[in-house]
Amino acid sequence: MKNIELIFKNLRYLIKTRIVFFTLMCMGQIVSLCVVLILTGVVQVNLSEENLEWYGDLSAFSVRFNDNDNISVEKWKKVTEKFKKYLKDDFCSMCMEGRSPGEELGIQTLYPGEKFKEKSNDVLTYDDYVGNDKIALYTLYEDKPKNKIYKYGGEEYKIIGYVNYIKSFIPMNVLPDNFEVENTQLCIDGMLSNRKVSEISDMIKKLFDTNAEVQCPEGIDLLGIQGNNMVTMSTVLSVILLAFNSFVCYYYIFDKRKNWLIVTRITGCTKRKAMNVYMGEMLIILIANSLIGLLIFTQVIYPFMVHRKGFYSEIYDVRTYVLCAAIFVLFSMAISYIGVISTLGKSVMDLKKK
Repeated sequence: MKNIELIFKNLRYLIKTRIVFFTLMCMGQIVSLCVVLILTGVVQVNLSEENLEWYGDLSAFSVRFNDNDNISVEKWKKVTEKFKKYLKDDFCSMCMEGRSPGEELGIQTLYPGEKFKEKSNDVLTYDDYVGNDKIALYTLYEDKPKNKIYKYGGEEYKIIGYVNYIKSFIPMNVLPDNFEVENTQLCIDGMLSNRKVSEISDMIKKLFDTNAEVQCPEGIDLLGIQGNNMVTMSTVLSVILLAFNSFVCYYYIFDKRKNWLIVTRITGCTKRKAMNVYMGEMLIILIANSLIGLLIFTQVIYPFMVHRKGFYSEIYDVRTYVLCAAIFVLFSMAISYIGVISTLGKSVMDLKKK
């Protein structure tokens, strides 16, 4: 109990008399932990990509609706908007096929993602995809209509090009009112974990209110990859980043506290008691700074990373935070312990000379 009182008394004295040094030390530890967490996610993504032979640019979810699902264009667009908001930059497009009652031929259309704005080689621009102009890309598999006017579902569309599609293409906002969606495909730019694949599949069924089978891409066994690499990776990162931080801790423990150690040793303080005081102070400081670092990362840095690449949400969970913080604290304590042992082994005369 006396040791605990002495620890907090010394901490209050340190903060009061050396506020600049104490602030810099805390900032160094907080920043170090945040950098460890950032690099953990970045390296983990790279490791995941390197271990995927099947990985491509796009992942697609396909579903053919049942006859009694009655999926309208408006419902399809509302669901697509939800996926676009949910997937953010990973959303590539949602395309679909269907037909109007009484028409033999089907029509296809597409809800584009933001990346379509950068494409310049397509026949249609992003504004054409989301616009209200009654235009059409006519399939070469059918006879060309006269006067470049395509009549479908009681509407007339101006043909602006001919494409090698199985079905003609009409922008989603100008499809006939009675158009019925038969199947759809969600295209995602980037890799997906097994958990994410299952989550998106369930969302498709729930949002479209269908029990139709969803054909899903193969996901990554992220937990398996993460389990094999997390400990080693976090340890290596901690060793590198704590090199500077350990120097700050060493300066605090053995230089600023040298006079205190000399006095306490002369007055009969044992090496064990001095060890407990030093290590207790460092443990309290490290735990407090770790909690602050985790708060800053989860509230400020993590949302920015997820916004840039949604796959980070699959990497950062409670286990990741606890493991990184634990390795950070334990490694810092180990460095401090080695320094304390080496210093307490010196005599009072050697400490005075230093």
